[in-house]
Amino acid sequence: MDVQRISTPVLNRIVKQRLSSGDLRFDLTVDQWDLSQGWVVRNDMHSLTYRFPSPIQGTGCFEGDDGFAADIPFGSVTLIPAHMPMRLKAAGGTLRLGRLEFAPGRFPELDRALAGITPGALRHCLNINSGALEQTLLRLIAETRHQDRVSAAALESLSELASLDVMRYLSSVARQSPSQADRSERQKIIDDYIQSHATLRISMEEVSALFQIGVRQFSRIFSADMGMPFSHYLQAARIRRAKELLAANSLSLKQVAYHCGYSDHSAFSRHFLVTVGMTPSAYRASG
Repeated sequence: MDVQRISTPVLNRIVKQRLSSGDLRFDLTVDQWDLSQGWVVRNDMHSLTYRFPSPIQGTGCFEGDDGFAADIPFGSVTLIPAHMPMRLKAAGGTLRLGRLEFAPGRFPELDRALAGITPGALRHCLNINSGALEQTLLRLIAETRHQDRVSAAALESLSELASLDVMRYLSSVARQSPSQADRSERQKIIDDYIQSHATLRISMEEVSALFQIGVRQFSRIFSADMGMPFSHYLQAARIRRAKELLAANSLSLKQVAYHCGYSDHSAFSRHFLVTVGMTPSAYRASG
């Protein structure tokens, strides 16, 4: 893995167990990360990863025709194709991962499927929603933990099955335009994106880019879905975040305003009073 140091990243990867056969490798690792503000990662190998449950959140995006697209949160199952630059942002911490790596050309049909998908649609590979693929990776994890004389053959078979699972997933993504996703999927993508931004300084242009549609079209779809403009939805998210931070009682009111996307403390206090019916200070005291 080649990491270009846009910030000053440090990654310490500890391989706990490994199952290999020829050019196939499946590792159970503990990855220890420093805070990342925007690394660019480029792999020589295809990397298909299962992330064990963790409170650590991260976002990423692949490079498109016009530079890097908007970031989206990583899911439990992630595919990073070989030689595809990906920007990574993540909080520091420790992740436990199961990682299948194989060289381009190992599964030629998968290479062709990846070559035929647009950078915008490729974003779905950072949060793969495929029960079949997840089960295949869990079987690889179990095989790596309990190896015997047929484990290498199992790695070969399960890796091929994983490549087929990915191809089916890519095919389903290619058939469905992001703008045609159902309401619940759109809302999940938007909510995940909002949740992943600590300061909630988010523009409609950023969010519309997640769906590869223009701002005007996104505004119409969003208002039809939610019954309110995007700006109102974002303001409600800011107030929810403010309530959580005020209840935690660990930040000053100025810091709370900053973390909720307000550059001006007085504007935050006015909006909170109008929305909640009390000032931020009174809300904190009431808890």
